[in-house]
Amino acid sequence: MTIRPIDLNPSLAVALSTGSLLNGLHLKASSKINNNSDTSIRGLLSKKLEVLTETVTFFNAADMLWQDKDVRLDCNKEQLKLRNGEKLMEKLDSIEDTKANTGERGTLYVTNLRLIWISTQLARVNISLGYNCISNVSIRTTISKLRGSVESLYIYAKCSTARFEFIFSSLIPGSARLYAVVNSVFRAYDSSRLYREIKLRGAIVDSSSLKLLPDEQMFDNLEGVFNLTSDTGVLGGLFITNVRLVWYSALNDNYNISVPFLSIKVVRPNKTKYGPAMVVETFTDGATCNLGFRIDPPEKMHSTLQKVQNLHSLFSKSPIFGLREMRTEAQAVPDVLKDGGADGNQDAEAPAKTDALAMYYMDGGNRKDRRIIFSKEIGLAIEEPPNGMTLADLWNPL
Repeated sequence: MTIRPIDLNPSLAVALSTGSLLNGLHLKASSKINNNSDTSIRGLLSKKLEVLTETVTFFNAADMLWQDKDVRLDCNKEQLKLRNGEKLMEKLDSIEDTKANTGERGTLYVTNLRLIWISTQLARVNISLGYNCISNVSIRTTISKLRGSVESLYIYAKCSTARFEFIFSSLIPGSARLYAVVNSVFRAYDSSRLYREIKLRGAIVDSSSLKLLPDEQMFDNLEGVFNLTSDTGVLGGLFITNVRLVWYSALNDNYNISVPFLSIKVVRPNKTKYGPAMVVETFTDGATCNLGFRIDPPEKMHSTLQKVQNLHSLFSKSPIFGLREMRTEAQAVPDVLKDGGADGNQDAEAPAKTDALAMYYMDGGNRKDRRIIFSKEIGLAIEEPPNGMTLADLWNPL
């Protein structure tokens, strides 16, 4: 079961991709798409378009980073597998999913992109919760079938327009590692967005010098680079590192853009009205946009283009997400998170949970209204808050 931030139908996906990709350029399709045919979105995104003398193939959507942006339930082996660059930060045993699988013991794996909870009894009962969906992390007292009254970890998440609540409880008496580990990793993820997201007009350049991120290395610093996004073109400089491209205006350091390699689809040459240029195609939240840079002379632009393409290719094989490991020694990755890892419970038959997703909604998945009570705080009749919550708590989660 999967919840995705954006769910595009095939025709809209092609319209967004091609509309932003062309950006005023004339192109013709190399093959006609029959509107009456039942063509999947995977096939549509792999269609080739001829752009002047260049031919571009769209990336398959399945290859894009989703681990930190999705909430997925009952994942298969392929979805549980750690992707390139994803590292196991911490492993927490004896963790109960108190929200929907109360009384069931499991293991919580904390990676640099998401939280993965897997049931000990049946591995196909699992949760993949991306950090980008999390809005708040807190601790409250709840009731566990295995331990009774216990301090539990409450995680509030938002995916698309739906809001969710996850409750995890540690079954180890006196252990406070659950909240400490999850909260520290989530805060580290939230403070390292420059590794993964495009940033406009940030405080990243000072006196024409780039403020390097941890583990970031400078490869080139070019001057006299025109940004062709506007109609007139703006003169500035371009920094090339092992993590991102950063362009800034020569007249104003605060007029800049940081483009991490994680958000770049492809880098290619193209002919514009300003002459040969390097085009950087980016994608964010399902849409694409183009950035154009002109570098003189053409020989220098060609060498810069090759350098950026090589760095982008190397980065794709071993990406840097910005989070460092919490321990000095590397965590051993269990078989269930490895490619082709064997787990006897993964493929076992289990009853389908048609209402599994509803159990994580903020209202607890209730199918009937709660009883009406009188609230002394506001002097009105209200619906009784969920178990373990007060009226004040309802104003604080997000």
